[in-house]
Amino acid sequence: MGIDLFQTLLAEMGNDSGIAELKADDSGFYAIEADDIVCNMQYVFDTNSLYIFAELGEIPTHLLGRLAQKFLSANLFGIETGGGTLALEKESRQLIFGYLTHIPQSQIEGFNLAMQEPKVIAHKTQT
Repeated sequence: MGIDLFQTLLAEMGNDSGIAELKADDSGFYAIEADDIVCNMQYVFDTNSLYIFAELGEIPTHLLGRLAQKFLSANLFGIETGGGTLALEKESRQLIFGYLTHIPQSQIEGFNLAMQEPKVIAHKTQT
């Protein structure tokens, strides 16, 4: 993909959504909040890929045991997560969704599709 393409994709996403000057920092990181979820995007230089991750919310201690099985089931081969991964941060009990994608340089539209899928999954997981 290349960092320049990632910057172009962010700029186009900004143009499409009416947000001026979306741009990753020098490390390739960018975060944006939508619907009370902060979507973090990290360009991975070594593999020319994009890692998208978001904290979906804190899981109450009394529900951890009951929900753990559901989260593991959802993670099974990424079948219910669109290829992403659900993880639980041990100390804060934050449920985190991560998604790694490789976007061919010729498919700028693929970026918009990749950004839509994790948002849909995040909403499904929160409800």
